Amino acid sequence: MYEKVKVINLKGSVAPQPKNLQVVSFDSNWKEVYIGASRKDTFMAVCPNNVPDAQEVTAVYKTKEKEHVTISSAKWCPMESCTVLVLGSQHGIQIYDWNGANIILDYDFTSNEIKKDEKEIIGFQARGIAAIGSSYLAVGLHTGEIVMFCIELQQENYICNFIGKFKNHVDYITELASSTTQAGKFLASGDSNGIICVWKEVAGQLVHHVKIQDWQGFPVTTITIWNRYKDGLLIVGYGNGMIRMFDLNTGKLVSEITAHCAWITGMDLASSSGLLLTCSEDGYVRVWQLSLKGPLIEHWYSQPIPDSLLMGAKFLDPNGSTFCLSSFDSSEIQVYRM
Repeated sequence: MYEKVKVINLKGSVAPQPKNLQVVSFDSNWKEVYIGASRKDTFMAVCPNNVPDAQEVTAVYKTKEKEHVTISSAKWCPMESCTVLVLGSQHGIQIYDWNGANIILDYDFTSNEIKKDEKEIIGFQARGIAAIGSSYLAVGLHTGEIVMFCIELQQENYICNFIGKFKNHVDYITELASSTTQAGKFLASGDSNGIICVWKEVAGQLVHHVKIQDWQGFPVTTITIWNRYKDGLLIVGYGNGMIRMFDLNTGKLVSEITAHCAWITGMDLASSSGLLLTCSEDGYVRVWQLSLKGPLIEHWYSQPIPDSLLMGAKFLDPNGSTFCLSSFDSSEIQVYRM
């Protein structure tokens, strides 16, 4: 099974946010791969492999006349012509080129008239980031809205256009995930009350498709989509440690498991092998095997991580042979390999 093989050090420690660990690869054999996480106003990333010209990435969310910026969500989004780094905060959304060197778009909440959430329970924040298809980008907001952009790289110039705002949540959005299946390009959104909405991208717009609201009460913390299962399998982690799987097209519950005994804080899917990686505040990392024959999901591996409040888990290759973990208030990224 998996064994710890090395530790990668970031420039700073990791903030206490679910899915606070991101990975991007720039080659097919996953040699030039970068691992990143955020703390306060800074997103930090390093390449764990011996790659010539590898960079240390440091992206700082910059604002004018505003203090105490906190990144609430960060993600690399591979598009058709480029890869962008998206940072969300309590002040807005900023889109950079992949290494944070140049800002492409600054979407400020105040100037774009984004107000407090309807229940006025939390402050402003952007949570959940997903690339849809080849050029669209979606970000979830505290208002229950999803804002959508179109991003293209023409020669050396980025073209970024605001598409619109789409709403079908009352509570604030906590997570987004997207995938392309035989039935189309889908986006799934989850909120703080456990409600899930499935959207389809149609002619550059989000069209609401299915609403799943039978399991309210615990927030959605992680979402991923397995597009090899029929019309797509929606895999959702919750604040109570449950994992539920739904048919992406119909919203029907397919399977559920008690995966952890605390908040699920990280989830990733190895697209080639069907391995599902999860981590939780209970201090455990687990790997599950998804299958199209026999049981849909089976427990495959479990490991306690001592003295760690886990904040993120990511595979480092599409087969799932290597994964990494981040922990709150630690700069160490732990790497495990078969």
